[in-house]
Amino acid sequence: MKQFKIEVEGSTPLIWNRMKPELMEIMSNAKKSELDELEKKNWKMKAEIKNKKLIIPPEWIMGAIINAAKQTKVIPHFATSKNQTYTKYLSSTRVECNGSKYIIAGKESDLTRKFGYYNSRGAMGGGKIAKYHPMLENWKATFIFTDPVGRLEKKELQEIIEWAGSVVGIGDQRKTGFGRFKIKTINEVN
Repeated sequence: MKQFKIEVEGSTPLIWNRMKPELMEIMSNAKKSELDELEKKNWKMKAEIKNKKLIIPPEWIMGAIINAAKQTKVIPHFATSKNQTYTKYLSSTRVECNGSKYIIAGKESDLTRKFGYYNSRGAMGGGKIAKYHPMLENWKATFIFTDPVGRLEKKELQEIIEWAGSVVGIGDQRKTGFGRFKIKTINEVN
C-alpha cells in the first residue's frame, strides 16, 4: 500500500451547489413568486459546512482524478500494452481526509454569494431563473490519496492530479473554469 499526502491550492474560485434534502423541501413547497427571495435567503445551504468550516466532499477530488486519468491516458509504468491506462486502476484507490473527518477548504465566513441567471434546464445564461451559489475565492485543501495495491508512482500521480486541477476542476460550474487548482506539495507518506 502507498499513501500520498497532497496539498492543493485553488487557482480559480470554488463553487458549491449541493441540493440537500432540507433545501429541496423548502424550494419545492414554495410558490414561483417566492423562489427568488428563498434563493437569496438560503444560498449558504448549498455549501457543505461543518463547525463553520467549508468542506470539499472526497468524491469531488476522486471524480476529478478519475476524469483526468481518462483524459490524459497516462500509461502506467507496469503496463503490458499501450492500451492500458490508469482509469480502471484508479477505481480501486481512494481519497481520504488528512487526519480529520473532512477535507477543509476554508472558513464559512469567507464565503461570498455568486449570482447568475439560468434557464429551465439549469444552464447558465439566457434564462430567467435567478440562482445564488456559495463561492470561495481563495481556497486550499490537504488530503491523503491511498493506493491499496501500491503500484502508482509519484510522478504518474502528479501528472494526473495536475491535469485534474488545470483542466477538470472540482465543484460546480467547472465547465466555465471554476474549481481549478494547483499542487503545492505531494509527498509519499508511509
